[in-house]
Amino acid sequence: MTISLHGKALELAAADGPIRTEGHETLLDLIRWLGETRGEALSDHLLGEDTCFFLVNGRGVMATGGLSTPLTGDDVGEAIAVVGGG
Repeated sequence: MTISLHGKALELAAADGPIRTEGHETLLDLIRWLGETRGEALSDHLLGEDTCFFLVNGRGVMATGGLSTPLTGDDVGEAIAVVGGG
């Protein structure tokens, strides 16, 4: 799987591009792994209320199981920063 982080998540991950990984059954497993390998502040941010919107293969995860969305090695994910305003 490849995950692209944006905004503060990218900064917290100290990544210079998409992160390639494998062996995660669900989105929550992936987020926990990111916290273990890139710092707990990253996983806390990703799991925070109204901080990120997740896509897997171009689909919002609220339509595919939320944090329980199953993942495969070929999936492409994104954590997009939520922007508010009016």
